[in-house]
Amino acid sequence: MPGRAYQCLRPRPEPEVFDGFAEWYGYGDADADAQTVAGQPKKLDGYQEWFGYPDDIAPTTSMYLPDRDPGDDEQHDQSQRLAMEATEMSLTLVQSAIEERRCQLASKHGDEAEQLQQEIHQLKLQQARLARALWSLHEETGTG
Repeated sequence: MPGRAYQCLRPRPEPEVFDGFAEWYGYGDADADAQTVAGQPKKLDGYQEWFGYPDDIAPTTSMYLPDRDPGDDEQHDQSQRLAMEATEMSLTLVQSAIEERRCQLASKHGDEAEQLQQEIHQLKLQQARLARALWSLHEETGTG
């Protein structure tokens, strides 16, 4: 009896149903291609049939957008110009700070005046360092 029960209840393979769409549109062939047996060559796809694939793959190279290329001289020149503009702006700010201290110096006496003179001296030293940096930036870029 167990043999008969197994025969009655076992899963049976579904009968293959003819699909007219698969025949007409060709997607039945794609299923057949997926079931290729090892050792048999796989069918070529449409692109490979027409153009073919290269046998060897070319080595990859680094590609940069034009505004991000690290080896581009224009990018370097632009960063140099920005540095020069920032240095010039810093020089202007230091000069205005020196002028403010000089105006305050006229009304101060004693220790306060001495402190303002020291601040002015420090600002002049900073101004000289900025001017030297700006001069070296001008020499690097070749602008005069």
